[in-house]
Parts: sequence; structure tokens; C-alpha cells
Amino acid sequence: MGRLLADKLSAALGQAVTVKNVPGKSGTVGVSELAKADPDGHTLILTGDAAVTTATVLYEGLAYDPKDLGAVSRLASAANAILVCASSPYTSVGDLIKAAREKPGQIKLAHGGLGFSGHVGIELLKQKASINVAVVEIATPSELQKASEEGMVDAVLLTIPPSVARIKEGKVRAIAVTGPSRSPALPEVATVAEAGLTGYDASAWFGVLAPKGTPQAVIARLHEELVKVMADPEIRRKLTELGFVLIAGSPQELRESIAARRDDAAVLMKGAMRTK
Repeated sequence: MGRLLADKLSAALGQAVTVKNVPGKSGTVGVSELAKADPDGHTLILTGDAAVTTATVLYEGLAYDPKDLGAVSRLASAANAILVCASSPYTSVGDLIKAAREKPGQIKLAHGGLGFSGHVGIELLKQKASINVAVVEIATPSELQKASEEGMVDAVLLTIPPSVARIKEGKVRAIAVTGPSRSPALPEVATVAEAGLTGYDASAWFGVLAPKGTPQAVIARLHEELVKVMADPEIRRKLTELGFVLIAGSPQELRESIAARRDDAAVLMKGAMRTK
């Protein structure tokens, strides 16, 4: 997404927009780097919600408070796919829940990092289905994909965009999606809610933030250009095909989304181990 947007923004802003990947600790390393940058609008972050919501509940001593950052725009959301290996006996999330009830604590569900929507999805599944499963963190994307393809765990929760190609190639099978409705990229795959878990929703959203103290005029200009880019037919087509649901919300909407999800995370993750 970042690279697709960077090309369009370069033309709109009349200057080069480059992309730097900063992974680590559920995205919090990247946001920490942003928090140290000059508030001149020349350093931004495109991040998933975990780094400014759930991860702030789970990690101690972070170098930033999300409410202090400059909210620019929430751009898109994406649900997770619940993936099993091609030879798995599970053909639906109902099968997975049934197996978890028959073998408490023995079914292994993997996610890509503390606080990510896959982690949230597992905790929500445990809560709503009243099941006990082994939760496995596999923070390296390639290893998480390998785990799902080779059946090293019973199922993996991974956002839809990096999963679509592997599903269509038959390397893995999606038995459910975790959003409030079916994904345009995987219309044949039922939601977890359709299995009877009413209100289940474990989607990730992705937004742009600026350092604390960035002038409101700069925020407004960046927001205006991002909204234009997200309305571009080519960008819309490519992102929709990948499984994103486009939003392009206001700075205020992003601030409200951060606050609401942090509150939800505090309740869902109550009692979860905090880490440094």
C-alpha cells in the first residue's frame, strides 16, 4: 500500500516520497522512530492499528502516546483470513471450534505478533466460542506463511492482502474471514460471524500519522492529497483486489478510532502478559 501511494503522492506534492520499512514489536519500533522525527510533515508513518492501539496495552515503556501524534487519515481496513494447510481436515471455523472443544488446549492457532489483529482474532474467538486453544506467536511473516502451508499449527490468522495469492495458488485454504462481512477478494469464504459468533469482528485498519506538533495546516494538506490518491481508480482497483476495504477518513475519525480500539483492547487483553 505504501509504495502504491508513494508514487501518486510524489506527483501531487511535487517532491519525492520514499518508503522505508521499519518492522519490529508489532509496529511500535516504527512509531517510536516517527515520534522522534521533526514535525515538519516530511516524515510520516503508514501503520496498522496495532502499533497505536492494542500494542500500547501489551508493551510497557513505549516512547510515545498515540493521542499525542498527528492523525492524518485512516486509509483502509482488512480482515484476517483463517488459514489451514491444503490437506487439513478443517473445512470451516465450526470444525475448528468443535475440535477445540473436544481437545481443550491442544489445538494450535498462530498469529503474527502481539496486538496484531490476528492475535486479537484468536482472543476474540476464545471468548465468543468459549474454547481453550494454544496461542502461538510467529512474528516472522515468512515463518508464519510456512507454518500455515506445512500444517505446523492447526490454523493461522493472517490479514487477507498477503494471503490472497497463496489461497488462489492452493498453497493454503481459507476456512473463514474475520471481518463483519465477506471480503471482496474472497467472496466465497464465510465470515466467523456466519458460524454463529454474532458480532465477531477482528479486522486491522491502516492509517497515516505524523509526529507530535505537526502544524494543522500541514496535516490538512496531507489529508487532502491522501483522499485524492485513495479516490484514484487505479489505486482503488489494486487495493480492492488485494482485499482492502477503502476508508480515507478524516483526522478526527482516525483519532476516535484509535481511542475506541485502545479501550476495546484494554478489556479484551485484560490479564494478558505485558512485555517490555
